[in-house]
Amino acid sequence: MESFGAVAESFAQKEGGHIRQALQLIDRKQYPKALKHVEKALEAYPESGEALSLKGNILSSLGRKDEAMDFAKRGLMKNLKSALCWFSLSLIQNNDRNYAEAYKSIQKANAITPNNPAIIRNLSLLQLQNRDFKGFRDTRLSILTGNPAVVLNWSSYAVSEYLSGDNEKACKVLDSLIKAHEKNLSNAELSEIYLYKAKILEEMRDFAALEKWLNENKAKILDQVAWKEMMARCLLELGVKESAEMVVRQLLALNPENLIYHDLLQKCRNPEEILSVYAELQESFPRSTAMFRIELDLSDSTHFASAFDRYLTKRIRKGIPSLFFDIKPLLKSPEKSEIIINIIKAHIETLSSSESFAIIDYNTWTHSSGPKEQPQCLMWIFLLFSKIHDFFKNHEEALSVINQAIEHTPTVPDLYLAKGRILKHLGRLQEAICEVEEARNLDFSDRYLNNKSAKYLYRNNQTAQAEELLGLFSRERGELNIHDMQSTWVENEMGEAYLRLGEVAKAKAEFEWVDKQYSDMFEDQCDFHFYVIRKMNFNAYTDFLKFTDSLYKQKPLLRACKGIIRCHLANQEVVSLKDAQKMVKFLLNHHPEDAEVHDFAQQLQI
Repeated sequence: MESFGAVAESFAQKEGGHIRQALQLIDRKQYPKALKHVEKALEAYPESGEALSLKGNILSSLGRKDEAMDFAKRGLMKNLKSALCWFSLSLIQNNDRNYAEAYKSIQKANAITPNNPAIIRNLSLLQLQNRDFKGFRDTRLSILTGNPAVVLNWSSYAVSEYLSGDNEKACKVLDSLIKAHEKNLSNAELSEIYLYKAKILEEMRDFAALEKWLNENKAKILDQVAWKEMMARCLLELGVKESAEMVVRQLLALNPENLIYHDLLQKCRNPEEILSVYAELQESFPRSTAMFRIELDLSDSTHFASAFDRYLTKRIRKGIPSLFFDIKPLLKSPEKSEIIINIIKAHIETLSSSESFAIIDYNTWTHSSGPKEQPQCLMWIFLLFSKIHDFFKNHEEALSVINQAIEHTPTVPDLYLAKGRILKHLGRLQEAICEVEEARNLDFSDRYLNNKSAKYLYRNNQTAQAEELLGLFSRERGELNIHDMQSTWVENEMGEAYLRLGEVAKAKAEFEWVDKQYSDMFEDQCDFHFYVIRKMNFNAYTDFLKFTDSLYKQKPLLRACKGIIRCHLANQEVVSLKDAQKMVKFLLNHHPEDAEVHDFAQQLQI
């Protein structure tokens, strides 16, 4: 704020001194002392626009928001041509997270006083927050032109060119930065700059230049995993598959479970070769789940049966409850699903009769018994088979199989959860609640089981019982603090239950909590823009911006927004037509593919 020191000259010497002191104290965040100085100036100049606006700024920092806005507006009306008045209003709006209006205010301040450092700094921040990347580029260029000796000015300008879409210019700026300031940068900062340029070259699809850049600067890039990932993609695009495979194998040695690396590996080989490659890799990485699971996706029917049988029996022995979700994509193939069911039936038969897995002839589908297994293998394969029946909507068969599993081992919570899910699909929700509650009773310390039971209660509109269960795991024993935990699934379930019960106002309140939490997440990024750029984490920063831009496309928010619109359709007094139409327009912008959103638009005549 000291950059506004010239304002003090419009006051008498004594009051001007108070204004200067206040500006300095604001920069030091000593707001109570600053307020005393401003009030002394106002005693002599009660109609001063700058002093009134300055008081509003201080009050905002002290948390007195209503008073702050009142003083800022009064000050602005006294002097519409004062940059300090507009700047103070912008800071207050920024503190209130009204970034769009704050941006408009600071633009007016900048138009009045174009070269004020405080205005320019906050202007560039609000340009990022409001995604005015071209404006941000122009601002950073003016800052760089004024002070080219500062490394941060170069790096910020490079980021601004990238964000505004001029990748070539961004590369040139990074080259100039390296040339002028390489000796002044740490190894970590240099590494980030080299990686950032590599990322830009990849997005430009200039793979020849990218390969050269990566090879020339390999020793300077500290993140060798990122270097290898980028080099593998680059070599694949250049058609140098043999070299690309060598790099991918190095990555798999570091992390054989990374599915992105497996996708790259499959692009390095022809389809007829890839199974032999995985056979070799399985010997090198015998404990890798991904190596064996991906083989199932790539296998044809002749090879699939034996590969799946090996995969299945190993996991049944271990007792993995999530096995169904692991193999679920395979069930979408009619040919593979038939093989899976035949293998499971054979194993159920032999495990039931002789407690052993079947030794299967995959040509004739005859089988014999193998070595004796642990008794729980039958229970786990029953659980898997019931989920497969449920997947194919054979709910009665699924119920019969899961009952056999429970009869075999009645102390496993996963069995009751599976039975509850099957009963829910049959429309027998009250019975489903009893089964899920039975699972919870087997392990009171399991939060997942507690949440599942509460979810089923909400689906049956038993809100009081659900909230009582959730309160068991709240921060303060017995008191529900879902909103503090930002548990969007609970808020959505509560809102939908209240809506079904006709308690529209309560439903609206829950949906609005979800909306608020996503808005808070988006607005919280404002604190990170300059921090990340100052630390030169350019790659993380651009990924961060992409993530925050995708927040409004997430399903929990979509569900909550639809809930608010349904609240309007149920009771126009709780949610006004204007608010409902605003919500539909928001969804049309972020979810144009959603058919229900278009139905809402027709109902509300948008």
